[in-house]
Amino acid sequence: GVKIIITFLFPHFFRTLNLSFFIFTSIMDNQIKELESKITNIEKSKQFKADQEAIQKVQMDMLLALRSIREVMVASSKSGVGGGSETSSKELASLKEENEKLKLVNKKQAYRINHLVTNMEKLL
Repeated sequence: GVKIIITFLFPHFFRTLNLSFFIFTSIMDNQIKELESKITNIEKSKQFKADQEAIQKVQMDMLLALRSIREVMVASSKSGVGGGSETSSKELASLKEENEKLKLVNKKQAYRINHLVTNMEKLL
């Protein structure tokens, strides 16, 4: 009844009312979509920060491990153990040469000692 009569008497008002309601809902839908988009972006940035912190922690752990490995390598190269460097091979050759000389000296001294002992026994 009454709605039909009012719609019939004021059709322009209801068309305008329907149009303004449509515009209002359209604007609200756009604002809701924008808010949802902003929320999604905020959530992504929080996740990015969390991922970034986790990556930085792993990188720091790896860096510490590499530093300790480097310290061991530097220490072993200074001591000449397992360095395999040119210096240690030169040192090794020098030590072998010195060892051969000492063996020769030891052999001569052993001969002399043996000779002295034998002569001492003859005298006694």
